[in-house]
Amino acid sequence: MPFEITTTAECFLLPDDGAAAQALFLQHLKDPYEMWIIAYSFTLAPMVDEIIANNTPTEAVHIYLDFSQSSGAAEAPEVKKLIAGGVEVTIGTSTAGPQYICHTKGIVCDDSPAPWCWEGSVNFSL
Repeated sequence: MPFEITTTAECFLLPDDGAAAQALFLQHLKDPYEMWIIAYSFTLAPMVDEIIANNTPTEAVHIYLDFSQSSGAAEAPEVKKLIAGGVEVTIGTSTAGPQYICHTKGIVCDDSPAPWCWEGSVNFSL
């Protein structure tokens, strides 16, 4: 069966567009659908709060974080907060091998009728 993919893209030039990018990013996290997140730096407190608020048994948030996030001074408290908030958190390493950092940053949301993704080279931090 043929199908058509239509999409829009929003791009930000950082640091100048930082405030606008962060506002849109946090707004997307309010989306009440199942979400998958992979991240390296994970220290943006408003993001953690929004993920915990949006996480439900039927619209769960699934997070894969690099091993370094479970022991970093700024990162570990946020990881513990997510776990205490009932969010599924998997700690791992790069698919290239355990000696490498999983440096990927992205989100996929199973929104209906239009799933969305957020991808970038920037960390989820200030």
